[in-house]
Amino acid sequence: MQLTVITLTAAEDRARQVLDGAQVAAAMWAAADAEDRLEHISTRSLPGHFRLGIFTAALPEHAAMAAALGICHRALATSPLLHGWSVAAVSGGPRPPDRTPAEPRATPPPSTPEGP
Repeated sequence: MQLTVITLTAAEDRARQVLDGAQVAAAMWAAADAEDRLEHISTRSLPGHFRLGIFTAALPEHAAMAAALGICHRALATSPLLHGWSVAAVSGGPRPPDRTPAEPRATPPPSTPEGP
């Protein structure tokens, strides 16, 4: 599994906005394609800034970063919640432990069985 960390920043008129981590994670899941091989999303929100940890399955680092950015750009383009937000930074690989409490981690929505 590969980790890509993406930091979003708000436009000036939304600089004090604090996004709900579960809602942003849901927007990311909705924007993900099967080819992205999304496994897990973790979030941390501060006024005007939002950090995503996007974990993808078994992709090389460069492909994982491209998949994570693709998910993020699609979510930014389609989610009203993310209007006025943009990608500020992207990094891959392991991160040192963060001493700031993180928001609860978002897990994928449950699968619904297909009918006969």
